[in-house]
Amino acid sequence: MTHFLFSLILMSLVVEFLFPLIHRDFHVVGDWASVLIVVIFFVVINAVLRFILILVTLGAGILFYYLSLGSIGLIINAWVILIIGDLLPERLSVPSFWSAFLGGILLVLANYVGKTESKEKKEKRKKEQRKLF
Repeated sequence: MTHFLFSLILMSLVVEFLFPLIHRDFHVVGDWASVLIVVIFFVVINAVLRFILILVTLGAGILFYYLSLGSIGLIINAWVILIIGDLLPERLSVPSFWSAFLGGILLVLANYVGKTESKEKKEKRKKEQRKLF
């Protein structure tokens, strides 16, 4: 659970502070609640879309994903950001596909850092608990 919350916080920071650096028109309109809504939409739509693609391709999509070295995942992330921009135009302004593509890369990196950091903390806690016993 802490991994999920830490990843949400990191992704929210990316959306709030780094998206405008990609393009001046690529930003969230509103306060932190809008940022959290956009990030939660990204996580949910991305998970549902990936699940549907796996079901539709009967698992062959995973093989294609790994053979393309994950570039298909980056395109899906850009597509999800564009979908969110269309679903929530009052909250997220997306100027182009390439801005969405770079934003997707930044969100993946933030999620990766969140996962890595949470795993390291969990392993450190387990080691400390073993030392106590």
